[in-house]
Amino acid sequence: MAVIQSSSPSTERSRLLEPEQETDASSQSEPLDDDLLTEDSSYSAFQKADKQLIVFLVAIAGFFSPFSAVVYFPALKSIAASLRVSLELMNVTVTMYLVVQGIVPSVFGELSENIGRRPIYLTVFIVYIIASVGLGIQNSYGVLLALRMLQSAGSSGTIALAYGVIADIAPPHERGGYVGIAHIGFNSANSIGPVIGGLLASRVGWRSIFWFLAIFSGSVFIMLLVLFPETSRKLVGNGSIQATGINKSFIDRFRQKNKSTSSKVMSKPRMKFPNLLPCLQLIFRKDTAIVMFSNAIFYMKYSCIQASLAPLLQDRYGLSILEVGFCYLAFGSATAIASYGVGMITDYDYRKTARAHNLSIDRVRGDDLSKFPIEKARLRTVWLYIFVSATATLGYGWALEYRTHLAVPLAMQFLTGLAVTGIFNVCNTLVVDLHSNQAVTASASVSITRCAAAAAGVSVLQLLFDAVGPGWTFTIIAGLCYGTVPVLWLEREKGWQWRLESEVVQAVDGSFSRLPEVKRNANNYIVQESSEEACRNKTQDSLFEAIANNTMTHPGFALEEDEKHDKVLRTFRCLVADLVQQFNGGHPGGPMSMAAIGIALYKYVMKFSPLNPKYLNRDRLVLSNGHTCLWQYIFMHWTGFHAMTFEQLKSYHSTRHDSLCPGHPQIQHEGIEVTTGPLGQGVANAVGLAVATKHLGATYNRPGFELLDNMTWCMIGDACLQEGVALEAITLAGHWRLDNLAIVYDNNQIVCNGTVDVTCTEDVNAKMTACGWNVIDVFDGVSNVKAIVHALANARAKKEQPTFINVRTVIGFGSPVEGQAPAHGAPLGEEGVASVKRRFGMNPDEHFKVDPDVYEFFHDVPVRGTEYEAQFEQKSQAYAHAFPELAKEFKLRTDGKMVDDWHKYIPRREDFPMDKFPSRKAAAHIFATLAKNLNTFMVATVDLRPAVNMSWEGHEAFQDPNLRTVCGLSGNYRGRYMHCGIREHAMASIANGLAAFNPGTILPVTSGFFMFYIYGAAGVRMGAIQGLQAIHIATHDSIALGDDGPAHQPIELPALFRAMPNLLYIRPCDSEETCGAFTVALGAKTTPTMISLSRHPLTQYPQHSRREGVARGAYIFIEHEKADLTLIGVGSEMAFAVDARNKLTQQSVTARIVSFPCQRLFEVQTQEYKESVMQYKKRKPVVVIEAYAVNGWERYADAGYSMNSFGKSLPANTEIYNFFNFCGDVIARKLKAFLDEVNVCGVEALRGDFKELNGGAMGYGWDPL
Repeated sequence: MAVIQSSSPSTERSRLLEPEQETDASSQSEPLDDDLLTEDSSYSAFQKADKQLIVFLVAIAGFFSPFSAVVYFPALKSIAASLRVSLELMNVTVTMYLVVQGIVPSVFGELSENIGRRPIYLTVFIVYIIASVGLGIQNSYGVLLALRMLQSAGSSGTIALAYGVIADIAPPHERGGYVGIAHIGFNSANSIGPVIGGLLASRVGWRSIFWFLAIFSGSVFIMLLVLFPETSRKLVGNGSIQATGINKSFIDRFRQKNKSTSSKVMSKPRMKFPNLLPCLQLIFRKDTAIVMFSNAIFYMKYSCIQASLAPLLQDRYGLSILEVGFCYLAFGSATAIASYGVGMITDYDYRKTARAHNLSIDRVRGDDLSKFPIEKARLRTVWLYIFVSATATLGYGWALEYRTHLAVPLAMQFLTGLAVTGIFNVCNTLVVDLHSNQAVTASASVSITRCAAAAAGVSVLQLLFDAVGPGWTFTIIAGLCYGTVPVLWLEREKGWQWRLESEVVQAVDGSFSRLPEVKRNANNYIVQESSEEACRNKTQDSLFEAIANNTMTHPGFALEEDEKHDKVLRTFRCLVADLVQQFNGGHPGGPMSMAAIGIALYKYVMKFSPLNPKYLNRDRLVLSNGHTCLWQYIFMHWTGFHAMTFEQLKSYHSTRHDSLCPGHPQIQHEGIEVTTGPLGQGVANAVGLAVATKHLGATYNRPGFELLDNMTWCMIGDACLQEGVALEAITLAGHWRLDNLAIVYDNNQIVCNGTVDVTCTEDVNAKMTACGWNVIDVFDGVSNVKAIVHALANARAKKEQPTFINVRTVIGFGSPVEGQAPAHGAPLGEEGVASVKRRFGMNPDEHFKVDPDVYEFFHDVPVRGTEYEAQFEQKSQAYAHAFPELAKEFKLRTDGKMVDDWHKYIPRREDFPMDKFPSRKAAAHIFATLAKNLNTFMVATVDLRPAVNMSWEGHEAFQDPNLRTVCGLSGNYRGRYMHCGIREHAMASIANGLAAFNPGTILPVTSGFFMFYIYGAAGVRMGAIQGLQAIHIATHDSIALGDDGPAHQPIELPALFRAMPNLLYIRPCDSEETCGAFTVALGAKTTPTMISLSRHPLTQYPQHSRREGVARGAYIFIEHEKADLTLIGVGSEMAFAVDARNKLTQQSVTARIVSFPCQRLFEVQTQEYKESVMQYKKRKPVVVIEAYAVNGWERYADAGYSMNSFGKSLPANTEIYNFFNFCGDVIARKLKAFLDEVNVCGVEALRGDFKELNGGAMGYGWDPL
């Protein structure tokens, strides 16, 4: 037995069992400023008016980049004539402007992150003003070209900077609107620029254009100098940190004199030489490359239209410079008009996507986009924009080709402008979203791609016009635009996955931009290997093994500091208290005691993928103490499960019908492996899950190709250990030596009635050791996360034994009732909740408080999960190459399919004897054929293999390979026959775990005497609740088993299973119907089936029984058009129905017979079919004959010939049936008397007054008053 105890306690831990000695945390902390708390925790400290002013300033600053590009388009010919150069050379100035426009923002990106946005804005405007003045006085083409490039350098960074500023101040849900506002400034330039350029060039001369730019830009420079604040999050955080020096605006200097501000002051900026590499890296990341290059295609189209407009309109329509300038209004005004509306649509798409994925929007702190499908949100309406833009471009080209009325190309321009604005907004906002922590760099990458594409397009534009004309030129461009649809669709569907893969690659390659703690701790941990390559080669498994072998002082390749654990623990316990109090219901105590265990599992040890909860080789977690489900829900939310939004979390114990947080976990919800509730069930389910891994691994794993090696973790509480089903399963797991199973015991020593020692004083560890388990103790489970991680890692590394981790905790830790029974299942009360928060140093007036750094603490979990998936996929592909046939079979099974068509293995009628034949033997023949050919089946039996016959030739037992039994019944983990001993309850519940592992991969079959399924009924019921396919073979199903007496004779049991929702209880009457029962059971993918079978031989009915009829629940067995009554025959007692019918015929009474193997199947048939079988409209009585309690048949029959007492110990078959009056003569006589009564009173008198024809209603021992 291992004992794990860390010597460095967490700051959260107080004296665990001495609450009277604890000091209130709030009394030792500084008073909290509510305003400062709100400010620091929000995404942005800037108020709405501040944001609007900032966006206005960046919009007008960004105006200069496109404005300078287009303002002299109408004057190109005039400038060319003045400087005596060709129009082609003037187009070179346009191209070079675009080239510089693409390159320079990449320089500003990293600079603005390090020294601030404000200094860069001021610098670029100074450069721009100097270049504009120079352009106004130059007289040389060479100088013109150089100064235009300098002017481009001064203006081109402003748009990239604008996106960075918006990312600084606006959270994702409102980012599209602000981008739209900024685009009004950017896009209005395209309409205003040519008009102003045309007016100035025609009235004053082309030089006046540049003087206008110098004066205008000087005015904006003054506005920025006075009003624009520093926004770089690297320097001023969310805006609550004071800027200093040049980073502080003049208006902020005046404000500071008049009011107090935050005491936090910006650290001194560090100047670094600009690095272009990050921009280039972003361009070639597949999660952004598609967006950037799609955006570039449309920007190229946009530039080609703008650059060609003046020459084309002058040549084809003979317009003057001024008239050409006004023609730019169509395109530019459309883009300006659309900008704001498109921004609003972009934000609406964000909200719509959040609702569609059941995600809440954090309007204060901003959403963590690693947990949000931002690609789906941003690209939601882009398809309409692409279609309109490309189609209008096509129309524009051919309108110019055929010289249509001028209004046509201008209208096409207008439509193109409207749509292309949407595309720019979508693409640019998405790129900023994907890289909000380096938004300027990302926008610079966009500039490189779009300007490169635009430069290339403009440079060949005139050549294309000369070669094929404007019609075909713009057709080619429109074709490129249409071509972006499939690639953007790929981005929409795969972008999220690519994004997370990129983060994983960064972690492996050492950049660690999203995972700094992984790098730091990995390097601290791997002290023996200094090279980066050696660090990369360490897998998480080797790290766990190293932890388990004590090869490091401080365990955990990614273990955070105690202070971070403490913050998460405090937040978790306060959140539990709030959520339980909210609707005045739930269980706070267990989740609060288990908090540290949750961090250890979800953050560090458990292998899972929140973004793909069904990833096959994931670790399985079973919450056997299901009432603590809030513990699981919170950690699922924090680690990024899509569906578990904060709003869903707050639906715990609410009236919401769509809540994903029921009072016990349910398998139907994402991230839940099995439904638990009845205590101890989860332990047996976990054993089933571990068996599934062991069996499938032994079947398919090969050396170097371990496809399946996952762990199963099972959380339990004190009460689970007291349930019989848990002990049954625990002993089996120890016997089978399931070393991939660990039970984590939340040992708080409290049950509902008080302390555990009221009923249990056993040595739990000694019991678990005796059952074959490795036992580990953790003495501080309240806060010592590292010790728990160490224990869990030991469990994973332990071979040849399952592990039991005994974690000492305190129920309701931190609450006024900690360590007491009232903490278990009742809210703490408002004052109790406030007390918890005060104790943990949190504000009692704040509810549901979760700081961003708590989410940040778990942010690497989805990334790591994606890496696990990628490793599994790579291993699967290599496996398929090495073992193609096995891989094909494995794929079929994991897709939920049989490896062959099972229908052909169901025997034909003629394959069975026509003499009397027990239905259990018929089932044995059917199943032996199926199991021999289809390895999907795993069979469990409770020490009754010879009796129930659920085996086949050459079968192997599922068994510890090292076990050698005295009797020789040994086996291995490949075996598909499980000897469960005398453990019916565990058998049924283990079967649920097998079925839940990956539905359809394993089809569990349990087998035993029908009577003893009453022990397993809770397990059968839980399988039905969960919709898990299983087949339960219940033999010896009638009083005819004889000598064993009433204890073995199931009288009342069928009524229980027939009443159980989503369970098919089928009782066939012969071998043919038994085939039908198996056919139904194999097709019931979301329903368990119980097939009730006889021990004694049954008459065969080749002329009447039909396997197809079983699927209808009931069918006409023997028909008679003028029958006096209908007899329902069921299972073993069909013989009595047939015999009684024959005896009645001798008395001139005619009867028809309905075989009724399954009530639930009959209920789902159409009303027409049910009437055709039962024929109630003929107003003839219906009588059921079955040697069971009659309960449940009242809805179908008017009377019953059944059992109303327990059975008796008599020789099988004839003697026992005769004793209870089950013989044809007696039944016929009582039926005749009953029919005579009906003929006198009418059948209506029976309706609502069910008649029992075989004795009294209460059975022996009843003396009515």
